[in-house]
Amino acid sequence: MGRFVEDEIRKSIDSSAYFVTQGAARPWQLVGDFDKLDDDVVTEALTLMEDQFTKRQIFESGELLHVVALKMMMACRKVTTATVTDVKNAAIEYIDDQLRQNLLPPRPAGHEWYNSFDGSWAGVSYWVVEEYRDEFQAVFNYLIESRSKSLDRLLPELAQPLLEVVRTNGQRFFEKVCYTRNASIEFEDVPILAHVVPKDFVDAWLASPKTGWYWIGKALKERAKAAPQYPSLQTEIAWYPKVVTEMQARAQATTGLAKLRIERAASMVGLPKTPSRKHKTEAPAVPPSGL
Repeated sequence: MGRFVEDEIRKSIDSSAYFVTQGAARPWQLVGDFDKLDDDVVTEALTLMEDQFTKRQIFESGELLHVVALKMMMACRKVTTATVTDVKNAAIEYIDDQLRQNLLPPRPAGHEWYNSFDGSWAGVSYWVVEEYRDEFQAVFNYLIESRSKSLDRLLPELAQPLLEVVRTNGQRFFEKVCYTRNASIEFEDVPILAHVVPKDFVDAWLASPKTGWYWIGKALKERAKAAPQYPSLQTEIAWYPKVVTEMQARAQATTGLAKLRIERAASMVGLPKTPSRKHKTEAPAVPPSGL
């Protein structure tokens, strides 16, 4: 059975066009319902919607896309003096401003994280028709890309708490970066490890309780295997060999069973060994003819 979050379901229902009353409706909802409302109501809602857009007061991605779609519709139908291209450029500038001011929400984990506002939001499809579908899609794509950038800015700050998890609880680290049946993956397709210095990671690994070393090694093995399948994890691919190299160097610096323990831990990551190159024996040079 799936998981149902009561508060989220109620919030979604309450914001749906089927349940919203005129007094509780957002400006974009009233503008989009102009066929059924008096002109004074629509005019006031349109003024409020434009004011929110100008003052950068729209933070929900779905709400912003509704506003952009309505503005494109009005431009396409010559209701306003703007062109569809003008609206597209203004929307991109809006997103840039929010990103610059750290007001753009970072994307959550999950490669389908934007499904909740893809094509519709709050129970209403975006007002998009063929005449400006490409321009709207360009804004949508730019929003997705920019929210990923917003997340990237936070990753250096998130790396240190993750190192503390490595240092104290190997199994908990595994649960944060790899799939388990019991919980969602906090960093499923988030390249957090690329922001951890390999030497610092190894320090934390070696300082952690030995009973958790298995989970740390297993986490890196599964993560390294999955990384090529996630475009957003490409920056992590070069990180794993650096950790293994650092572990091997630490092993060489010690002796006895401690050395063997570190070597075995490094081998758990399961990276393919680079094949040794065999030098070809060069054939003797053929002397020029006539000598």
